[in-house]
Amino acid sequence: KKQFNGWYDWLREQVKNNKILAKGHDIGNDIKSVEDWVKYIQDSTGNNVVLLIDAVHDMATGNSKYDGDERIKFVRVYDWFQRATEQYKFSVATCAHITKMGMSKARPEQSDLSETGKAIYSSKVIGMVYSQLDHFSSLHKRDSANMF
Repeated sequence: KKQFNGWYDWLREQVKNNKILAKGHDIGNDIKSVEDWVKYIQDSTGNNVVLLIDAVHDMATGNSKYDGDERIKFVRVYDWFQRATEQYKFSVATCAHITKMGMSKARPEQSDLSETGKAIYSSKVIGMVYSQLDHFSSLHKRDSANMF
């Protein structure tokens, strides 16, 4: 509880001082809206920006021609990540989903990223998190997990 309270106080202080800004889809989830928001934050605060995006599949290109095809949409979004982070000097941290095949074999590999192989080439760092408890829970065999 003491550690939680310490973390909570730190987080509240960061939000109060505009070091951490939480925004939802109200700013727009297309790449143009996000880019404009990042530039605005950089210009108005002078802070370095680490953009946390819950999941890539929630992003949009802003062009219905591309957004109708998930694979093309992800290629476009990852191209934007690569270009924008280099041009405007900010970082993006996000989650990518695993394919059903990758989920069914337990420990997934990078090649099981469902968004697109473009994620592997556009990203500077990829971290894979595997939860045996979550995996077995999805199979209705929660008691089979031996790692928590």
